[in-house]
Amino acid sequence: MGGRPPPNPKKLIREFKRKVREPVVLNKLIFFELAQNGKSLHVFDMETFKGKFIILNNKRYDTESNVMIINETKINVNLIGIAGVAGSGKDTFAKLIGNVFSENGTEVNYLSFAKKLKSETAAISKKLYNIDPTNCSRDEKNLIRPLLLAHGAIMREKTEGKYWIDGIKDLLDENKINIITDVRFCEYACDEVNWIQSNGGIIVHISRFFEENGQRIYILPDNEYEKRNDKNLNNKSNYSFSWPTDVLKQKKYSNKFLKWFVKNYIEK
Repeated sequence: MGGRPPPNPKKLIREFKRKVREPVVLNKLIFFELAQNGKSLHVFDMETFKGKFIILNNKRYDTESNVMIINETKINVNLIGIAGVAGSGKDTFAKLIGNVFSENGTEVNYLSFAKKLKSETAAISKKLYNIDPTNCSRDEKNLIRPLLLAHGAIMREKTEGKYWIDGIKDLLDENKINIITDVRFCEYACDEVNWIQSNGGIIVHISRFFEENGQRIYILPDNEYEKRNDKNLNNKSNYSFSWPTDVLKQKKYSNKFLKWFVKNYIEK
């Protein structure tokens, strides 16, 4: 933006309404309405007439670098993938950091590669085992896990890892922080990890332990796929940590990650 202070979205929208949706010129920038509600503006440089950024529902998006700006805070990453073996606490971690993002005015979009997998296997699972994979207990999920793994592996092999990615990529919301809670594979050239990172996202790897007689005992991979992939997932992650089973102690680990995230990916 050439050192100019970022315009205040709410002020611009008020100015836009006052001008009865006529173009507004401010700080050598021209603001045009994109939506009839007066809350979506496209911003051009007055001298070059090149697009600079878009204001949508009081949030500003830089069209040159595809970053999110909320309350004059620039967030350089809006895609976070969480990896770790079954039971490591991926969903718990997602909720902990997601709640903080939400409390600070950033909407969160929770996603899962396995959602489509569960949906595709639901009919056969209910018919054969009377278990609905989209709505079952952890014990029931463990019973049908071989079915889920087999179908997931077949479709991954047929498409070199792209099938489940194709099922989720259209669900990404550029206006929110997207958190994918089940990154499990790092085998093909275009696999879950590579796809997330090549799209400007980051990978967080989690390990969980419990303590017994003063010793840490870690949760081990649950199946052959986790054994093959978990080490590589950890090695390729942008951030990794181990945390305890005690939920009362887990928040300090999510807070530590958020401090790292702010330091590396947020600009005031």
